[in-house]
Amino acid sequence: MPARVITCGICFNVLDHPLTFDCQHSFCTGCVRRQLSENGSNGFQCPLCATSHTEVHLHNLAQYADHEAEVYVEILARGTSNPPKCQWCETTESSRNFMTRCPLRGHEEYRAEFFCSQCRQVCCAYCLQVGPHRDHLHVTVAVAAAEARQQLSRDMESLLEVKHRLEQQAAEMNRVSLLYSDTYDAVENMVTERFEAFKQQLMQRELEVRRTLTNLRDSGDAALTASRRQYLDKLNSVNETLLQFHTIQNGGTDDEVLKRHSQFGKCLNTDLPAVTGSGFKVVSLGEMTLTSLDIGLDLQTIEHNHPTLSRLNRSGRLSAASNMSMNGGGSVSPFAGNTLSTPLRLTFPVDDDVEATVLAEGVRLRCVASGGGDTQIGVRSKEMFQTLLDQFPEDRGVVSWQVRLDSISDTFIGVVEKTSQSSQVPEGFYWKAACADVVDGRIGRYTPAVRRLPVCRNGDRIRFLYDGVQGTLRIVVNGSDDRGVVVADLHPRIAACFVFYPGESLTILF
Repeated sequence: MPARVITCGICFNVLDHPLTFDCQHSFCTGCVRRQLSENGSNGFQCPLCATSHTEVHLHNLAQYADHEAEVYVEILARGTSNPPKCQWCETTESSRNFMTRCPLRGHEEYRAEFFCSQCRQVCCAYCLQVGPHRDHLHVTVAVAAAEARQQLSRDMESLLEVKHRLEQQAAEMNRVSLLYSDTYDAVENMVTERFEAFKQQLMQRELEVRRTLTNLRDSGDAALTASRRQYLDKLNSVNETLLQFHTIQNGGTDDEVLKRHSQFGKCLNTDLPAVTGSGFKVVSLGEMTLTSLDIGLDLQTIEHNHPTLSRLNRSGRLSAASNMSMNGGGSVSPFAGNTLSTPLRLTFPVDDDVEATVLAEGVRLRCVASGGGDTQIGVRSKEMFQTLLDQFPEDRGVVSWQVRLDSISDTFIGVVEKTSQSSQVPEGFYWKAACADVVDGRIGRYTPAVRRLPVCRNGDRIRFLYDGVQGTLRIVVNGSDDRGVVVADLHPRIAACFVFYPGESLTILF
């Protein structure tokens, strides 16, 4: 029986009730049944060649049963089905002293009684005398087999270790394959939602612009009509007076001349506003393109690495009171000495009190709430740091985000504790970056570095780095000014936060 694959391409165990499809790949019945159950029995796609078998369903698996493969596995499990036969006595009784014919052509009539230690081959006495194994070290087949049997148990242990390691790697590959499929669907849905949101915003913006254009046209039409009427009234009066002047100039009475002459001053008054202008024009096109959207594939396989990042570089400005998602992609890079800067993993839901503007370098948040100077609007990230640490192990236990101060004087930035009770005032670390020595909140353990925080100005960039392993919060200003750890003993059930006042703004940088 020819050698064939006896391992399932899904679970990587020995085939159990094998099924073989038209693509000639075999799988356990249980593995195929589980996949069909997960996809609603809507066909089976071969994981080894990606062939789609749309005709395969839960109710017709029996017709793909591979009985030959099943028998072959059973034969391998219990031993060979064709025991060697003695060429002299023609018996098939197995014995440890059974000797085969010499495999060398022309030596078939000699028994392969010896084992060449140098070539690691069985041979006959003639091979040792005048054949290819002449003068080579050798032992009898029985001695060589006895040594091999002693080594066999150790070889089996090594082979089992290799098998266990491969099974672990195969299980990890199955886990990665599941993530590969699930994350594709998630990213595809995110792309759809993202561009649907942009479409809605673009349509809304188009309606607003067209409404403005229509209002300008209506007001312009009314102004031109009113001006035309005023010019008509004035010119009509002038024309009437001219005709009357022609009449009295040639024969009018003294009384008519004096009366018309007194009205002459009114006709000379042409104090009407001039109508000027160049019509409609686009004052500013604005930024109409989309923000950057990074899509990456993190996959390292046996033959190929895919640390690819397909980047669409766009810049745009879209204002909306909605959830602005800012999931960046990229690799971890050194930052501020031994500090690591990780991709932005945070999303910041906003409402009507905060205007979000998508820029090329990030998302600008501006407080547009009405009210006096005592009005405070809080914005915090949707994700807790604990969730990000579990979801992104490649970030090495670090959560990082960076903001640029655009127009602030009283805004607080920092972290806030997420509580289960909405009525409870959450604790946090709140830093008023534009003022000297103004820190609020009680969370973790503040270090002396808090008192050495600088007074920041508009345009400064502030990066926060939370180390989940050490439980610390570090602040770095303008890329290189490492202010050190400001909060220690900080648990990960926290979120990034900003506390705005009306008119103030900052940008969350990608």
